[in-house]
Amino acid sequence: GHPLQSSVFYPIMAQLRATESSSAKLAYGFAGFVAAGSLLLLPFSVTPFLRARLPYQHTPADKLKAGFAIIKRHRDKHRKGARALQNPRFVDLGSGAGEATIMAAQRGYHALGVEINPTLLLISQINKVWQFGVLSRGGPSHCKFRCANLLSLDYSKFDVLFMFGVKPLLKIVEPKLVNTDQNTLLMLYRFKLPPAGRLLGEGFFERVGNEGELTLYERTSKIE
Repeated sequence: GHPLQSSVFYPIMAQLRATESSSAKLAYGFAGFVAAGSLLLLPFSVTPFLRARLPYQHTPADKLKAGFAIIKRHRDKHRKGARALQNPRFVDLGSGAGEATIMAAQRGYHALGVEINPTLLLISQINKVWQFGVLSRGGPSHCKFRCANLLSLDYSKFDVLFMFGVKPLLKIVEPKLVNTDQNTLLMLYRFKLPPAGRLLGEGFFERVGNEGELTLYERTSKIE
């Protein structure tokens, strides 16, 4: 082109390109802001919506905190076994939205939540990301969730078992509970074992703690 035209139009074109570049950056920044905000708000919007449509019993956070306080008091008092002192293993049998499993992991347990409902399992993963952050790839390695039947587990691999102890469910998992090791702890919410743990044999589980709707049992060595 003509040198004069180039000298006139080049600054204009350069300014237009700079304006377009700034607009693109602003657009990308805004899109990233919206995406990050949506991810952060996802547990607050999706979880309550799905909870209302799923048949499971939610355990309030204050109840869970009370339950872990009972367990800690008992463990601090007795200190039985090397396994009970280091890297205790926790399993929530029917983990729902994952609150108990996440809280256990926050307290130093190697925690596993077992849930057969895939939608609840998805909610658990969302809650895990929310609690531990995206950069940690969804949470620490000691907080895990598994889609599985409760009877597929080896209960002897855990130090603490937590469950909503409705009696029909207890009867189903009874053969698994029989195989637990001595001093294994069983925390039940809203339900209790029959007197003296008769559901699993006289003296098989001994009640060692109680607060409100939470009851803590310890596996004894006596089997009848």
